[in-house]
Amino acid sequence: MGRLGTLVGVAGEDFVPRPGTWPTDSGTAELVADGSRPGAYLLAVNGVAQSYVDLVDPATLEFAYIRRLADLVDARFPVAERVAMLHVGGGAGTLARYVATTRPGSPQTVVDVDVELVAGVLARLGDPPFLYQVQDGRQALAEAAPSSVDVVVTDAFVGSSVPSRLTTVEYLGAARRALRPGGVYAVNVADGGELAYLRRILATVVASFTSVLLVAEPAVLRGRRFGNAIVMGSDQELPVAGLVRAAAGDAAAPGRVVVGPDLTTLIGDAMVLTDAEPLVSPIPPSGSWAVR
Repeated sequence: MGRLGTLVGVAGEDFVPRPGTWPTDSGTAELVADGSRPGAYLLAVNGVAQSYVDLVDPATLEFAYIRRLADLVDARFPVAERVAMLHVGGGAGTLARYVATTRPGSPQTVVDVDVELVAGVLARLGDPPFLYQVQDGRQALAEAAPSSVDVVVTDAFVGSSVPSRLTTVEYLGAARRALRPGGVYAVNVADGGELAYLRRILATVVASFTSVLLVAEPAVLRGRRFGNAIVMGSDQELPVAGLVRAAAGDAAAPGRVVVGPDLTTLIGDAMVLTDAEPLVSPIPPSGSWAVR
């Protein structure tokens, strides 16, 4: 699929967000106002919670996995430093809004293949301080200028599934090409039980980068709960100590960082994902991410 264009939202001091539902390329989207927090909204697609944004304070991050991604940015790059980011997926752009608030002027692009979803988000939430690009995420990476971004984040779901073509070693090769020296790749993974899918993702990132770690809630790592895990990779040493402190200090959802021999043990004999042999992501248990 070729580039469909960069969409621009509605700007102006008189703009008022508009909760409601609208049809998208993959089903039905809904923007719900948080009755307990003025200016905050939840985006759901087909009844699955996807993004939570606070327009009054974009540095407020409701979902724990987004806080782990923000921890990565904060631990790797000084607060005063602009960070060039390419977000493959991202819904209402929660992480991009956080970076735009903490590092004003950072060049960021949020790529999403669903033109109706993006158009609806812009119409209902207004013009964000970053660009939305309607395009296939893999093609966007392939067309990105070499060594042009500091961070590539893959947080792309179609319903509750991650497109398999956004997880293979070939896809990560495109991400490496787009990253500057010392740049970081991160992917949001959802798994549970024996973590077979997560282990394959880890094996693939380890095959692509020299420094790799995983951060997730302990219950997910023990297979007791289906949930999110963030896998990070770089060709320079990742900020392990800073990430450990941030994850452990999250009072609402403490996380654990897995690195080194523990990571090798977790991967075990898991095979690298390729275009020739991809893997469909697991289906979450009923109601896991339902809007409440």
